[in-house]
Amino acid sequence: MMGHLMPDIPRIYTAAAEWMACMLFIVSLKKRFEWWKSGLIMAGMLVLQSVFLVATGNVPIYFWIPCMIAAVSLMVGFIYFCCDVNFQDAGYFGMIAFVVAEFMASLEWQIVCTVWTNELPGKATKSIMLAAVYGAVFFLLWKLLQQHLPKDGKLNISFKEYFSAAVIVIAVFAVSNLSFVSNADTFANGYALEIGQIRTIVDLGGIAVLYAHLIQCGELRVRRELEAVQNVLQNQYVQYKQSRESIDLINYKYHDLKHQIAVLRSETDPEKRNEFLNHMEDEIRQYEAQNKTGNKVLDTVLTSKSLYCAKHGITFTCVADGTLLDFMDIMDICSIFGNALDNAIECELKIADKEKRLIHVTVSQQKNFLILRFENYYEGSLKVKEGRFLTTKKEKEFHGYGIKSIRYTVNKYDISGADVTNEFPLSEGDWVDITFQADSTEDPVLAIAVEVTSSVLEQTMDPVAEGTIKEVASDTMTLEVDGEEYKILTGNAYVVGKDGIKADADAEVTYLGDLDDEPLAIKIVMADAKDSDDAKINAFVGKVAQIGEDGDHIVLEAQTGDFFTFVSDDTDFSQYAEGDTLQIQYDGSINDKEIQVVKITKK
Repeated sequence: MMGHLMPDIPRIYTAAAEWMACMLFIVSLKKRFEWWKSGLIMAGMLVLQSVFLVATGNVPIYFWIPCMIAAVSLMVGFIYFCCDVNFQDAGYFGMIAFVVAEFMASLEWQIVCTVWTNELPGKATKSIMLAAVYGAVFFLLWKLLQQHLPKDGKLNISFKEYFSAAVIVIAVFAVSNLSFVSNADTFANGYALEIGQIRTIVDLGGIAVLYAHLIQCGELRVRRELEAVQNVLQNQYVQYKQSRESIDLINYKYHDLKHQIAVLRSETDPEKRNEFLNHMEDEIRQYEAQNKTGNKVLDTVLTSKSLYCAKHGITFTCVADGTLLDFMDIMDICSIFGNALDNAIECELKIADKEKRLIHVTVSQQKNFLILRFENYYEGSLKVKEGRFLTTKKEKEFHGYGIKSIRYTVNKYDISGADVTNEFPLSEGDWVDITFQADSTEDPVLAIAVEVTSSVLEQTMDPVAEGTIKEVASDTMTLEVDGEEYKILTGNAYVVGKDGIKADADAEVTYLGDLDDEPLAIKIVMADAKDSDDAKINAFVGKVAQIGEDGDHIVLEAQTGDFFTFVSDDTDFSQYAEGDTLQIQYDGSINDKEIQVVKITKK
């Protein structure tokens, strides 16, 4: 008979609770690896946690706290390796998971010992109880957490918030486990069952407090981001007012000087004097750089930026019909144009050659489309991850609010019901033409159609031509595409097909260059191998022209005489020699400044 005594919770039950508590976050957050890799990690961690807890079940009391710290560390590591989160956020999630696990195990065992007061049930009954209680707790907490976990898993909590959560967890754990640190009869005799109930209640209270803490952290995070965005918007508006004053002053000086020139002209009329005055007038005219688009707010922003560009050797051109923006709020115009042009100017200032410093702005209407287009010259390769452009700045957490401000403003225009015309999915960073109800009084403004004019996903892919191979030579072939024939260089192509390149066969050709000017084939996939795994590989075949002194990169020469630089953190390129022919599998695009190597095969 158990009487009023409550046996210790089986360690395997605790291990299962800790594993399921971690799964609360793992199933909700973005995964770090592919599903099968994550599945292996999950299975391995279940075994590891079970073995560890069972093995440490009877350790001396002075080893108890270190073992608990190790158990929490395993939980943190489990979340970190499965989810695409930083270690700090994984630690925060791990602390919550630990308290949840304590509650799960305590509640389930409390129910078992309360229902079966005289004798513990059999294994089958205990298994059913375990699944029922753990499953119910998991489902309820999962539903609650879904509303407050950030989609990207990035909490960005401060040290103060992190420290307060740790204090809560330590306090809950200490109070709920008093019986383990005292040998007094109070905790070892007839009151054990009541103490167990208190433990369960304390753990439940700990979950409630941590849940409130998580909500508060989320609200503070959103508030900080909104404040940053609002600061950007406010700064743009202040800049607009300052620019307005500066432009008014320039125009005043301009008109004043024009009157002075008129007086001088009336006093004397020598040829040289006239030439000087004409020249003077031309120089002064540049200060009348005010862009007259039909929208005073847009005029002010564009004039301010154009004057700045002129001062710093940036060629700024603009073709804009400002009347098309009359429906927009002043702050929205300042935000979109101010932030977009600031980003473009910042980029151009990094270019040493002033001849290449170019910015062009277009505001126009085509049929029912309002087009806002910002174009600037850029040297280097764009880094894109999941449809988002990655900042090139070192302190990434302190940048990007200009883009966020633009995104915040654009989100005022609802595209949920719009027809999206593009072969690629709509992604952040895309250039789009939007048709909307300009006279709509609703917030957000309802968009009717969205046309993607420049896709981020398309920019990260090498061009592909589909057609029929008409002729095959040693290093060239003729490809017929839509009735037109194109000569393509094949000396560096990665060929996927059962019988190689054959005439009168259909093929997909990934190429570099212009179809009209003998492009270089990078990959040729024949119709008979179109659905094979090899067809999904990006590869390039070329001769080694140069090897880095430290073996950190390798340069291959193409049939066209162009050179391509390949890099890898895991490959020592010094094992190869100049003149070797290599087939290199790569990630990204062959147009990248430095192409990331996946695998090398010597031909």
